Amino acid sequence: MKILLKKLRVVNFLFELFISFSEYVFLKISKIIELLSKPKILRRLIFNLQPRNKYLFLSTKYGQYIFSTNSRIISKKSYHNKIPYSATNVEKILEILKGENINIEYFIDIGANVGTSSISASFIDKKLKFVCIEGSGESFELLDKNIKINDLEGRFELHKKLVGNKNNSRIFVEFKEERGCSRIFENNNELEKYKKEFGFQVDTIKEVKTEKIENLLEKKLDKKLFLWMDIEGLDLEILNSSITKKLYPIFFEFNPSFYKLKNTEYKKYLEEVESQLLNSGYSYYFIEARNFKKEKIRKRFLVDIVNLIGENKSATNILII
Repeated sequence: MKILLKKLRVVNFLFELFISFSEYVFLKISKIIELLSKPKILRRLIFNLQPRNKYLFLSTKYGQYIFSTNSRIISKKSYHNKIPYSATNVEKILEILKGENINIEYFIDIGANVGTSSISASFIDKKLKFVCIEGSGESFELLDKNIKINDLEGRFELHKKLVGNKNNSRIFVEFKEERGCSRIFENNNELEKYKKEFGFQVDTIKEVKTEKIENLLEKKLDKKLFLWMDIEGLDLEILNSSITKKLYPIFFEFNPSFYKLKNTEYKKYLEEVESQLLNSGYSYYFIEARNFKKEKIRKRFLVDIVNLIGENKSATNILII
């Protein structure tokens, strides 16, 4: 009997030792798995393995979002950073405007895509109202869904429109590789240059006419507006229009490679835009490439920014006030 008890004790000891060792090993493995799931590189890999036309859901402190894997920039960066694309810039820009004592009532999101900028802003500033303008059908549908899942219908006004300051017919193109880069071209010649430069394949193409931003905002022009623009190269067209006479603060993507596609002598057009801004009364700009340092607007400031960032597939964001 004593021998049997001793054997049982030995077996029990070995069993407990095995359990303890197993718990230690599995604890280490679980921690390793947890660590591996955090790096952006792994989340990027997971995103890249997803098929096209699939929808992903992301919940963040800046709201909830449905993304399509057809977008390999906005969706991808939002997914692997676990933060909506441009939310960090939105927070920074709203902070700058507050510091400059510039009060705004409406956040005008021109080229709103799926709403990452404006919806993020709605969580940062609960008093703001929004006008979102988006011309891509797929992006507009997701924009509408994202506003609804965040219960923001009462604060948002949507327009499925393409904005520009010209009345002539142009072409609107959506690409297979990147729906977020949908854009307007003056003609097929400009489109072919773009395809050669960026290697994108056309998915859909249609003839369109753009609408002036003043027409879309006609009933709000006397309000305190803030224009947030990401319209793939048409930003200068808006900056060089009468809307700047209202002296609204404007945030826009500055991409010299887009301007160069339109005109090899584009720097002369930049100088024309600079004159428009100076004559309208804009005084300062904040550029992301210099960590949004406040600088005085002067002649050739846009040309100097080109020299700073380069003109080949480089871009930055600028706030002007």
